[in-house]
Amino acid sequence: SGNSITYSYASGAATCRYSGYSTAGGLVGRDVPDSNIQYCYSCGYVSAEGKSVKKGGLLGFIKSNTYRISWNKTGYHVSNSYWDRESSGMTTSAGSTTTDPNKGAIGRTTAQMQTPSTYKRWSIGEPKWPGIWTMYPPSYPCLTWQLDIPAPNVISMTQANANNTIIAAGFTVGTITKAYSDSIPVGCVASQNPAAGEKSLEGIPVNLVISSNFDEGGNEITPHLISDANGLLALAAATSEYNKYFILTNDIDMTGKAVYNAIIAPDTDPNSTFHGTAFTGTFDGKGYKIKHLTINVRSSGSYIGLFGKINAGTVKNLGLEDLRINTSRDSYYIGGLVGYNYGGSIDNCYSTGYISSYSVPSGYVGGLAGVNLSNINNSYSKCSVTGMINVGGLAGTNTNTGNVKNCYATGVVSGSGDIGGLVGLNNGSISYCYSIGYVNDSYMAGGIVAYNRGSVSESFWDINTSGQTTSAAGIGKTTIEMKTLTTFTNAGWDFSYSDGDEADWFMPENEYPIFTWQISPADIYIDGRNNFKDFGILAKYWMRDDCAIYNYYCEWADLDFNGSVDLDDLIEFMDYWLEEGIYN
Repeated sequence: SGNSITYSYASGAATCRYSGYSTAGGLVGRDVPDSNIQYCYSCGYVSAEGKSVKKGGLLGFIKSNTYRISWNKTGYHVSNSYWDRESSGMTTSAGSTTTDPNKGAIGRTTAQMQTPSTYKRWSIGEPKWPGIWTMYPPSYPCLTWQLDIPAPNVISMTQANANNTIIAAGFTVGTITKAYSDSIPVGCVASQNPAAGEKSLEGIPVNLVISSNFDEGGNEITPHLISDANGLLALAAATSEYNKYFILTNDIDMTGKAVYNAIIAPDTDPNSTFHGTAFTGTFDGKGYKIKHLTINVRSSGSYIGLFGKINAGTVKNLGLEDLRINTSRDSYYIGGLVGYNYGGSIDNCYSTGYISSYSVPSGYVGGLAGVNLSNINNSYSKCSVTGMINVGGLAGTNTNTGNVKNCYATGVVSGSGDIGGLVGLNNGSISYCYSIGYVNDSYMAGGIVAYNRGSVSESFWDINTSGQTTSAAGIGKTTIEMKTLTTFTNAGWDFSYSDGDEADWFMPENEYPIFTWQISPADIYIDGRNNFKDFGILAKYWMRDDCAIYNYYCEWADLDFNGSVDLDDLIEFMDYWLEEGIYN
């Protein structure tokens, strides 16, 4: 009576075979009055036989099947504890709960039990938390005092030799992933976790990253992973992989990595029609950004951008921030994302920065694409764009097969002829788009389109901010009208969730429309900012634990959608607190 079990676990089988009354639990068979169980788990198999059997994943039986949860009152207390439903064979446990770990034990799958986020209130998540727990996923937590075996150093070993070394040292081989390395030979270990020499528990898995040059995988199931600037630059030379599937695994900073042509699908012979391999695969940014990309064309060059040419390929969910492109004479087809898009698809992408190609001759310059012969959807550019002819805030030219839908541009556009806030020359289709950037008063300038031989529908430009009262197509509106929701809903723009699908657009308070995918996860109030309005809603529902069923996850204050508004939500919220550019 009056005892406690804390920071403990059990992994062995618990079996009780008795003809009479029997109890069995993964950690405890039967309760002791006035005792507490906190920060514990079990994963062993549980079985019991007899006339009256009580068994459970963590606890077999609690007397009178009740317990109190107040620290200030006597009674049985179970909190922040878990059992493995799969390995134990038990879906229930005495003292269990289904939602709040502060009020009992929770059963989890094996995968969940071997994932750090399950143990949020244990302050576990880093590879090592000195003093109590350590975790090397995918594995169960162990106690730090158990760690007394140094992990072997397998860096630069072949994968086969690394496997043998790991096993010989008393460890197991964990997950194997691949990534590009500019210093480790292909097929050898580029990094390991736990690190070499780090004290670990016998049997812990050692996870390996193997150096790769994009020679394996490359499909949607096992895509090529790009995690840093060197990996992105390596793709430039991997022309045989241009038809494969690539994803970013984090933001990439290109500072100090200036290039002199397109990174992907560059023109290998600037003095002639495009000579090189166009990108025909899929490049999924996964919502990450490539920052500080600088392209300096030394003399002449065409097909300039992150991609030189895209042909029947797809680029999606990608941001380019603080982009810098500078070209000199004889430069054509220049765009932040792609120089020349034919047969390809650009979706949910954006660019910020500046593009300068003010030389003679030069042309077909856009914030996102130089020339578009295919599809650009749900994308925008905030680039300042300068060129000679056919210059647009989003695309220099949209040809007869080009389709620009749900897009906008906000940057300043300058040039000598056919200069448009969104598109310079349009022969294709433009719909549900707008532009607000200043357009210099040159020959053939237009608020949204300078020269139009195609179709422009349900699209607008700001006559105040653009300095242009006319356009070859589109509808001019004042700034006040451009910040009024009905201007767009009356034209059929998708701001509604009533059809069951997520809306395309959202109108922040006293702002221009933005895409719903731009909204910050911590923008609870949904006004395009993260401030005290959001904090007020978080405070309103603080510690409420029925959010999974109440009022849209407590008006979205339950940021991790686990059913309660708690410290985890506050931590995520503060990560975005007053961040500049809460939407891009």
